[in-house]
This record gives sequence, structure tokens and C-alpha cells, in this order.
Amino acid sequence: MIRRSPSLAALAVVAALSLAAEARAGIVATLPPGSYFTDVSAAPNGTVWVASAGPTHQRSGIGTVVPGGVRWTALPIVGQPLGGTSFNRVWARPDGGVWGFFGGRFAIRSTATSFATTALLSRNEYESSAGVTNDGSALVMSDIGQRFVRLGLDGAKTTVRYSAPKPAGTSDCSPREFIAAPDGTLVVDDGCERLVRMRPDGSVAETIPLTGALAEWSNAARIVVGPSGDLWGVFDSSVSRRVGATLTKIALPEIDGLVGPASAAPDGTLWVAKTVGCGLLHVTATGVQEVPAPITPTVMTVGTDGTLWMTNRNQLAHIGPAGESGPCDQREPKVRLTDVRRGRISIAALRRHHGLRMTSDEPGTLIGAMKVKRAILMPQQPIDRRGTVLRFSQRQIASVARGATLNVSFLQVWDANNNGGGPERETIRVVP
Repeated sequence: MIRRSPSLAALAVVAALSLAAEARAGIVATLPPGSYFTDVSAAPNGTVWVASAGPTHQRSGIGTVVPGGVRWTALPIVGQPLGGTSFNRVWARPDGGVWGFFGGRFAIRSTATSFATTALLSRNEYESSAGVTNDGSALVMSDIGQRFVRLGLDGAKTTVRYSAPKPAGTSDCSPREFIAAPDGTLVVDDGCERLVRMRPDGSVAETIPLTGALAEWSNAARIVVGPSGDLWGVFDSSVSRRVGATLTKIALPEIDGLVGPASAAPDGTLWVAKTVGCGLLHVTATGVQEVPAPITPTVMTVGTDGTLWMTNRNQLAHIGPAGESGPCDQREPKVRLTDVRRGRISIAALRRHHGLRMTSDEPGTLIGAMKVKRAILMPQQPIDRRGTVLRFSQRQIASVARGATLNVSFLQVWDANNNGGGPERETIRVVP
């Protein structure tokens, strides 16, 4: 999923927000607080596409990686998803172009000079899974019925029916999700304790029952398709690889937390990210090697040249095939409620700032949950080193002035590398 395509140069209109790469090795671009990367995808020709979401059009959309950062296209995707189960996803095509899915009912297709938008599904119908096949067309699974919608590079739509026979004793084997394999087939999980390899026309190439040695795959953290059509099952303490009918199980070192995203490399190895700390596990035929990472990835992919591309909340990073990496930020932000003293705050301070004032020693995104009288506040807003105000309405300020308390479930600031810090639980008394 990665690098710039000359055929799309006319698309690469620089948006008002430009992202400069940080000095630290491995960090390619950093988004401002309040925005976040949602996907990264590398094309076989080296083009890298990214997707982001944010409160304004300057902070949300899709772009390509260029020297010094990301060049955003003139196609903004503002605010929350349009609906459905996906959010701001991109799939790089073999020709270096891109498919984008933003909420499930619409697809964005790059052309030689612009973008085209195609309505995918009917009203109240959304995408449950999507991907790009090896011929560059997109396939979208509906959350209603047993069908796929195929979108060609010309925007033409066709319907592909799911024809896998139901096992005896089952009534519903509707497909839940799929992974596009390099050979053009799809690996479909249809909820009937099996994986089905489906050809582009909907016919079945292979049925893989998740029984016996494969029974644990029903609870896999994720399933990954390798470059030769091999399958990886990723678990919290092990991975299993299926090549043909041969199954090999490999133990993972004990890690603090769960396994994160995983991606197969062109050389047949597997990369697995940790969810805590800045580390990767490289699974090869000879064992598992722990490799440092420049960030804690939430999305990760491996390009055809073996380069790993990854994103977290605000950062895009990459490391080479050998796994070399720069330092990683694991420090939690220090958060302070500036007007709170010994669990108390004056009503005058709340009125003066129209809410609860707080500062952080590094920029990030403030999230939390707080009960003010009977109202529940669930903020999600940017915060910088100068601080910000969690705003209350005049009615809420009036209610706490009559002797209420502020019940804080948690208030945390999350920095660019998803390090969170702040008061987890606190009751603040409001005094005259």
C-alpha cells in the first residue's frame, strides 16, 4: 500500500495542510491533534496511499507519500464516516491507483486525472467487508443477503452471488468478511466454522473446515493471506501457518498486552505488531525475532519491496525489510486540571473559563467521560501545551453552582503514539 505514482500526478493537489516529516528516523508524517490516520496501503509499483479522518477538510481525506511527508489530494472526507462498519479505508491498486471506501455505501475510484464516486449499495444497506482483487477491481460485501458487488476500473457494477453449499444442519452461512488473495481468489469467513476460497465469479475453489487442528482458528485474532496463497492464523501466544494441507504452529514470545495488526511479507514471512510498547514480531521459518518499531502500530502493511508501513493515531512511519528503526515515544502525557485544588474547584473558576480548564505537557487528543449533575459529557477534542477547556453549558454551570459534584470517570490525553495519560477517576467538589 505505498509511494507516488506518476500517472496520478494530476491528482496530487496539495491541500492547505502539509505534513513535514519529523527528524526521528522512521516517522514520515504527523497529523495535528484531533485528526488521525485510519489506513495505509502499498501498491506493487511502490505507491503508498493513506487515509485520515478529522474535523475539517484540511485534516481529512486520502493522499500519497512523497519525500518529506504526505501529499493530500483534493478529495476531502470530512468528519465521521458516512455509516456502516468501515471508516476511511484505502486499497492501492496494482496500477498505482486507489480505491477508497468511506462508510460503506460509496466507493471512490481514482482515474487518470480525477476521482469518481460510485454509489454501491441500497438505502439502509452497508458494506461489511471490502477489498481489491489482483485485476484492480473492487469487491464489496453487503451486510444484507449473500452477495458481493464488483466494481470495475471503469466504474461498472456487477453482482456476484455467494454459492458455497451449506453444511448439513446449518440454516444460514452468510459471508461475514473476506480477504483478497494474490491469486485472485477470496478467502471468505461465512460464519459456519469454515473458510471458503471463492473464485471471482462466486464459485467455490476450496472449503476449509475449522475443525480438528484448525478449530482454534474460529477464535483467531486475525487471519492473514500470504503471497503464495498460504494462510496465517494469528493468536495472542502463537501463530499457525497453513500451506496446502500442512499446518505449522509457532509459539510467540510472551508480550505485555495483545497482538496488534499483522501483515504477510513477499518473502513468505509474517510481521505481527504489539499493542503495548513499540515492537514487532518477525515470524520466519527459523523462528521469531523481536524488532523495535518507531511507533505502536494500529494499521500495518508490507510493500512488495519488503518495506513495512504503519500508522497509529497521528503518525505515519516506515522501516526497511531488515527492521531497522529509530527511537519510539512511550512516554505518557502529563495532564493537569489547573483550577482543581485538593479535589475542589470554585464556581468562579468554572464561570470564568466556561468549563473545566486543563493542560497537557504535550499535544494530543482529549477524550473522557464525566457526569455533570445528570448530564454525561464525553469529550473528544484536541489539546495543545497551552491547554484547553472542557466546556459546560450555562445550565450545567448553574446546576453545579447549587452544590453538585463533577464525577470524572476518566479524562485522558492521547498523544501521537497512542500514549494516554490523565486522571482516571476523580470526584471534584464545586465550592463557592
